[in-house]
Amino acid sequence: MSGRDILEILEANLAPEERLVRVSGMRYVFDRKRIVSSDLVPDGVYTVVLEGQVVERETMLLAGRFRRLKYEITAAPFSLALYGQAAKSKRIEAKHEGRVRLK
Repeated sequence: MSGRDILEILEANLAPEERLVRVSGMRYVFDRKRIVSSDLVPDGVYTVVLEGQVVERETMLLAGRFRRLKYEITAAPFSLALYGQAAKSKRIEAKHEGRVRLK
């Protein structure tokens, strides 16, 4: 996806339901209506990993992209892959980094 696509999806999830989306490896600042700043490059191309329910049942607003996203289903479910990585590294780390902030 382009950075622009991701930003539009993030904005679609701000209001009215306020479904804040946390994206690993990026930062953004928002007000209640829009993304104010982000470290995403709008014309950059990014690989996005989502749980299958997002693209199958739109459990997150996709800014008009529902059923139009090109995606690949992997052999390992997302949650199992996360668990496997934690078991392999023998640690789970959840630092408060302030990557998503309300202005």
